[in-house]
This record gives sequence, structure tokens and C-alpha cells, in this order.
Amino acid sequence: MSYEDSGAPRHEGGLAPIESVLARYPGISDEELRALKSWFMREASALDVGMLASNERIAPQYAQFRADHLDRLGTRDAMNALAWIIAAAVVIAGVVLVAMK
Repeated sequence: MSYEDSGAPRHEGGLAPIESVLARYPGISDEELRALKSWFMREASALDVGMLASNERIAPQYAQFRADHLDRLGTRDAMNALAWIIAAAVVIAGVVLVAMK
């Protein structure tokens, strides 16, 4: 699914294809899961996500999908956080050492 400059989905069904897959979650194929994750990570606008989140018909499935695949911190996220913490510690240690001279 791609977007025009206006931010509106180009496909005719709007969010209907995404809602259809989410309505069947977790009973979806691996291919559908990959496509759904890709759509959320690369194409979904904040408006799209808000509209899906407020859809009461798929709310339980949407919440479960988010918890299972989007809201979890992965190894890469943890490594990035650790790198920033180490960088901040090095900067703070440098400032303290310079201040002590």
C-alpha cells in the first residue's frame, strides 16, 4: 500500500485490507504477518494507526498484534540504548575529569 501526497491510501479499500487481516489475528499466515508488520513500520500514517486503534470491531486483535510485534523492544533497540548510555557516561566522566584539574 502506498500513499499519495495527500496522505490518503492509494488502494481503493482504504484500511479495509489491513482491518481484514487484523480481524483474523493471530490466525494469519506468516506472509500476512510479515506484510502487516511491514505496513505498520514503513507505510502506516499516524492517522491510519489511530483509525485502526479506535475501531472497536478489531480492538482486541489490534491490541494483541501491537503487544506481540510492535511494542516490544528488540535486541537492536537494547544495543542502541546501551550505546547511548555508554556515550553519555564517557562524556560525563570527561567533564568531571576536566573539572577536577
